[in-house]
Amino acid sequence: MNVPRLPLCLGGLGKGRLLPRPRSFCSSPASQRVCIVGSGPSGFYSAKYLMKSHPGVKVDMIERLPTPFGLVRFGVAPDHPEVKSVINDFEKVAQSENFRFFGNVRVGSDVSLRELRDTYDAVVLASGAPGEKSLGVEGEDLPGVFSARRFVGWYNVHPDASDLLVSPFLQRGDQAVVIGHGNVALDVARVLTKRVEALEKTDISKQATDALRNSKIRHVHVMGRRGPAQASFTNKELRELLHEDGVVAAVDPKEFEKGMTNASREEIKDSRAKKRSLELFEKMAENWGRVESGSLDPDERVVQIRFLLSPVRIEAGDAGGLGVSLQRMTLEGAAGAQRAKGEEGAAGGVERLGAALVVKSVGYAVEPLEGLPTSGGKGKSPPVPHTAGKVEVEVEVEEEGDDSKEAGGRTTTEEKTLCPLFVVGWLKRGPSGVIATNIPDAQETVGSLVKALAERGRGGERAGVESLLQERATRYLPWSAWMRLKEEEARRGEALGKSASKIGSVDEMLRLLS
Repeated sequence: MNVPRLPLCLGGLGKGRLLPRPRSFCSSPASQRVCIVGSGPSGFYSAKYLMKSHPGVKVDMIERLPTPFGLVRFGVAPDHPEVKSVINDFEKVAQSENFRFFGNVRVGSDVSLRELRDTYDAVVLASGAPGEKSLGVEGEDLPGVFSARRFVGWYNVHPDASDLLVSPFLQRGDQAVVIGHGNVALDVARVLTKRVEALEKTDISKQATDALRNSKIRHVHVMGRRGPAQASFTNKELRELLHEDGVVAAVDPKEFEKGMTNASREEIKDSRAKKRSLELFEKMAENWGRVESGSLDPDERVVQIRFLLSPVRIEAGDAGGLGVSLQRMTLEGAAGAQRAKGEEGAAGGVERLGAALVVKSVGYAVEPLEGLPTSGGKGKSPPVPHTAGKVEVEVEVEEEGDDSKEAGGRTTTEEKTLCPLFVVGWLKRGPSGVIATNIPDAQETVGSLVKALAERGRGGERAGVESLLQERATRYLPWSAWMRLKEEEARRGEALGKSASKIGSVDEMLRLLS
């Protein structure tokens, strides 16, 4: 059956308007076409360095949401607008005549990975690690226990989490527990304790500021199973916490010293960054006396960084709160190979903390995609096996029988090699690093990609994903649609005295663009 090609590319606000399709390319018909799946920092840096090092290449970027920028839009804390300035660089990439954006398209349902590899000269997967790692303890699915991905999505207005019900849990007690020793854990703790007046002018959701304004949380415990030398916080984040107005950053000196084993001191002896982080922890330890004695100002809140504690159980507690049971740990092993082990004997034991809510910041996980090999998250292996970003290309063999049985009934064998497949960002190295980590990461993958394109040579013109989407009547959004959504968010933000007011519903975005 022939499906008519409908004007499905939604690009304008206002009803009844004929909506423009993405720009056509101006380069030669022989130009190679590459598909990048994912519009976060790793995807945009890949596009930037690919177009810079391989002039004339055409880039199609596919994003499952109507809005681009991935972790820059939805992962960076709202009080860090300077980090989001990289968006200016990404928008310059999108202005190239050789760049097209296809928002609101899901790889795996709207189009398969195999179809993309059949349609392009190369495919780069930059779709990150949208899944969640589990603690593996009893009670982690209780109401009031949130993954960091969902909690951050709540205050950053991610469509997958913007309707998360958080407010009631902020009002049922004065303590919160954040499990994890990375920057995301500190972001969560800071948002829970920061003065609301300092947040409400940012692009944080109004729902979040309303909830935080009525929050009873006064003390946030940020904990990990190992010691100060193994914590993954950056010094910038630690320093910011020390100077946060109205927040007392504290460390219990006993927990700090217990974590600084001889092996830990050996680990940091040649690291200036780690030595500096220990100095910051020591400054926080100077605040412990005020916290322990309760001599805080009435409006001050505490973020306490804790070491050598591992959750073993979460239970429903008194007055609707939660009880978190924590195993005290000790470090064993040589420098660089220390492991946390539960304490034994009279010195060991379990500590129990009451909490209004618990946020699990223990990492992200790669979600399966048909046709993509993964390591299964074993050991320190990258999520997807690769060499400098290039994934091994499998060869598919198809056999077709000869109905006439000519030539003795022999079958003919057709070998078909799909286009090269690459990974970049978290899908390549695992969920680690900061925004700038994606620059050398993308440059390495692009180096492998350019080499593969040179070996592949220039064939005929490839249409890319657009014709597939049109044949299936799949609604997709070009870059011009995002720019109109951006204008609408700025308009709403101006009315509220904010930098922007994000739209958290995909359905609402599509209605605005219909």
